[in-house]
Amino acid sequence: MEFMHANRPEGRGEPLVIDTAVGQLRGGAVQMEVVLYGYAVGPDQDANHPQYLVVFEPQDGRHRASRRVLVGLKGTQRFDDVRIEGPTISLVGKKWVDGDAMCCPSQPATIRFVYLENELVAVAD
Repeated sequence: MEFMHANRPEGRGEPLVIDTAVGQLRGGAVQMEVVLYGYAVGPDQDANHPQYLVVFEPQDGRHRASRRVLVGLKGTQRFDDVRIEGPTISLVGKKWVDGDAMCCPSQPATIRFVYLENELVAVAD
């Protein structure tokens, strides 16, 4: 949470974890944690917008954070599930399409990343 507090955008509330996954993104025995999170917004403390993805990798007894990636934004897409499948991180959720209310995206959406040289890199479908 320290990382998320230190990188909080101005005007945003408390960081809220939406989902996490733990796995071996580089092979071997090193377990890394992937965190999907947002910041509390508004009276209902909705953490869906914006959403960020970050990887925490053990290093010298501490966990080093990758550069965070903006993955969800109101009116585009939002995610609620993080999965690690081999070296690939998948985010599963929904995206907005024409006719959707701002509260309720309807189209299933999945985006994928790999973790290369301490960076999250989007993978094309």
